Amino acid sequence: MKIIEKSKIIDIDKIDNWKDNARDIKPEDLERLKSQIKELGVYKPLLCEIAGDRYITLGGNMRLRALRELKIKQVWITVIEVKDEAERVKISLSDNDRAGFYVEDLLADQLKGLDINLDDFKVDLKTPDTSLATLLNRINSKDQIPDVDIQGEVENKGEYLILQFDDAETVNAFRDKIGLKATQKVIQFSIINNKYKII
Repeated sequence: MKIIEKSKIIDIDKIDNWKDNARDIKPEDLERLKSQIKELGVYKPLLCEIAGDRYITLGGNMRLRALRELKIKQVWITVIEVKDEAERVKISLSDNDRAGFYVEDLLADQLKGLDINLDDFKVDLKTPDTSLATLLNRINSKDQIPDVDIQGEVENKGEYLILQFDDAETVNAFRDKIGLKATQKVIQFSIINNKYKII
């Protein structure tokens, strides 16, 4: 792939969707994409190749559909040159590659106190069987977490307690109860005044 023009604004009616594009979008996901564009704008150009006096979108076909439905007149593109059909397919696959994932606890910490509706986003979580509903419940229920019954071994080391939990759910509930972020691993517990200190 060779970049011909890195950034260009053109009329949307000069752009066509790639006829061989193998991707499609569910109506509800298209509505979600349109909602994101309305709120956040367009921050990534369409990847287009020149075809005579037209442009063909190789990367961003779903965005192009959303932009058309939103009646956007001009769009931001990057003009590329490709050598063959295999490279077109690779560009399409790469543009839509969902590498990476969100770590549930870190994302929950980020979202606490923020007015963000996760239904507006499709989020890849580290644990595949974790639903967004579970994550939202974790974010919103901090004040409703019941007292944690700590089961397992408790070792007294003078001014410190070493707690060993029997399962991850109890660990998460305990961490949420005392406000321990996912990135924080050490809790100092003072036996004298019965207070936790996160260090």
